[in-house]
Amino acid sequence: TLNTSKVICEFTGDLEKLEEAMEQNTTTFGRSFIDYGLKKSEDLFEEVEEEKGRVVKNIVICSNGIPTAGEKGREKGIYSQTDNENYKFANEVYNVANKVKEKGISIYTVGFFQNLKEKELAFGKRLMKDIAGKGEYKKNNSDNNIERIVESKEPSYTVIIVDMSGDMDRAAMEKERKAVKKFYKSIIKANSKSKV
Repeated sequence: TLNTSKVICEFTGDLEKLEEAMEQNTTTFGRSFIDYGLKKSEDLFEEVEEEKGRVVKNIVICSNGIPTAGEKGREKGIYSQTDNENYKFANEVYNVANKVKEKGISIYTVGFFQNLKEKELAFGKRLMKDIAGKGEYKKNNSDNNIERIVESKEPSYTVIIVDMSGDMDRAAMEKERKAVKKFYKSIIKANSKSKV
């Protein structure tokens, strides 16, 4: 989610195509627009449902939980300036996430907090928990967490929002990239009719 939301690969069950898309998109700078990623995901699901009918829809957000920009900030909401300087963007993310969930889209979050400390770390974790569906937040502290997030027996369509903004160091970004790869592989291996 770098300055806007860019789709790096259309929905596919082809692992090679996903690998190639991940390798070609290594941009690691910019600001974090999580709300844009959520809105773009909605658009992608609408296109799928127009073509395929009703489908199981999942969004996975891989981030440190600190949105540093957005379409518009919300002064009023569950977060305030005492929580984090980016609270307006967090309020917008929270609002958009709730609207997305109301449409029957499951949101899962995976936290990558390597570069956050103290109050910022607490806020990143809080936002990631708040926007996830019940029990659908994981701190990426073990390989098993990624694979256990989506266990639907039905074929599903999953959008993975990867936030590799400029405040992450190279090691943290590489760890996130590896986790994302493992995640989409596990979805497709679990159900060959699923698309990521």
